Amino acid sequence: MDTGDDGLEVLDPTACRALLGTVPVGRLAWAEPDGHVELRLVNVGVDGDDLVFRVADGPLLDAVRDGRPLTVEADRIEPALRTGWSVAAVGYGVEDPTGAAEGRVTPWARGPHPWTVRLRPQQITGRRVRLVPGEVVVVRLPREDGDVEP
Repeated sequence: MDTGDDGLEVLDPTACRALLGTVPVGRLAWAEPDGHVELRLVNVGVDGDDLVFRVADGPLLDAVRDGRPLTVEADRIEPALRTGWSVAAVGYGVEDPTGAAEGRVTPWARGPHPWTVRLRPQQITGRRVRLVPGEVVVVRLPREDGDVEP
């Protein structure tokens, strides 16, 4: 759905989840009990409607265990084309003791990340800056497997 002549497109939740599945890193934010906000880069994966990430012991795991709301944000921009998108998902994280999300996300940071956290967004929103018609031609070449990149 377009929001008007401003070139912004509001994305539905399905499109937001699909875009989140194309990036390996997002930003995870939560508020500490004293009110200050923590913000961390995390590797994020998509498992059905859930977002999953692996964490170590520390403040993030404490926030999940305390039941504080979490916000995950991810984006991709193309400065040369002056286009891009941003998606934000808000909800509560829960520990996933089953390890069902294993393989859906691999932490880049060194050290143990023994805990899997699942976030089922209660709200997921996104926007995309559309290309200006006629100014740029985008050609999507097929991959080796014949599919075309999104």
